[in-house]
Amino acid sequence: MTNAIPVIDVADYLGGRPGALQVTARALRDALTTVGFLVITGHDVPPSLIAQTFGEAKRLHDLPMGSKLALRLNEHNNGYMAMGRYAVWTSDVNRNDRPDLNEAFFIKRERAPDDPLRRSGRRFVGANVWPDETELPGFRRRALDYADTMDGFARRMLPAVAVALDLPPDWFDEAFRQSQFSFRLSHYPPVTAAANQFASRRTPTAIS
Repeated sequence: MTNAIPVIDVADYLGGRPGALQVTARALRDALTTVGFLVITGHDVPPSLIAQTFGEAKRLHDLPMGSKLALRLNEHNNGYMAMGRYAVWTSDVNRNDRPDLNEAFFIKRERAPDDPLRRSGRRFVGANVWPDETELPGFRRRALDYADTMDGFARRMLPAVAVALDLPPDWFDEAFRQSQFSFRLSHYPPVTAAANQFASRRTPTAIS
């Protein structure tokens, strides 16, 4: 067991270098069965796209509160979540008895109105909530560009995850053909937190 978060370079794996699949699979297995977290480097997600997405998160969270509340979470957990509405109550590393002091905006896979899953009424596959294009021009397109890019990257990592579990490389392919994800744009305003409460003294924005 180590306290260091593993860093895994996936450049050779993504480039198809011989033996890289097995090396990456072993690194993933070691990281996820010991520390439980990892940092990936050597990916091909453009830095400009990442920077753009942080900028879009800031634009969203800079909207007037009235505009953000008009985008409040729907029944599919898509949309805006105001500050103080969430906490990891089941944490075993901190006694989280107060909600986190962050606000967030959630997006899931964009589905057309006639998509069978969207029409089914099934929870968590319904419509996203978007700000009006006149109020936040370009936000929807740019947010979806990032979500689609990261979805594609995650699916390219599936063979390494499968091999890490001693499964055939294509084991997860069919199940993740239309992978379901939750894309979160978080903002921690500079506020003072109480005991057992997560907050920030700076103004960071996160995407996950």
